[in-house]
Amino acid sequence: MNNKLTLNAILILFASFFASCAAIDSSLNTTNTVIGHFGYDFSLNSSDTTAPGYVDDGWSNAWGCGGAVAPTTAGVFWCPNPTNTSEKFKDMGAVAFSSVTGLPATWDSPIEAVQVGHVYIAETADGYVVFKVTAIDTTTWDMTVDFLYSATGTFP
Repeated sequence: MNNKLTLNAILILFASFFASCAAIDSSLNTTNTVIGHFGYDFSLNSSDTTAPGYVDDGWSNAWGCGGAVAPTTAGVFWCPNPTNTSEKFKDMGAVAFSSVTGLPATWDSPIEAVQVGHVYIAETADGYVVFKVTAIDTTTWDMTVDFLYSATGTFP
């Protein structure tokens, strides 16, 4: 009898977990994309496929993003475009995407390597983006993300 109750409890928790995850993802209307080394513009929802460009909001790479302070981690990095942003970036951690509704009080320096499952906020050329990293390819330096763009820094 106890085994049956335990199994039922586990199944109910399992079903509840997946039902709540689906509700969060579908209600946010996020966009899924791959950010590569040539750059990405979030407001246009557009990848640059020709060269790292200075019209993009930023790009990915494997050696950090310059700046005065070197990163302490290795991996794939989000590199904000220094030409059209002030390089604001924040790792919010492994939090629910829906928990991020506005801009953080402080920003990260240095920018460390991104991690799968973490949510980030970055300044763009014409607003802000919140994105969650869902996959990383360390060979091509690509990161797959779900994102929401905002011209004001307020997220639903």
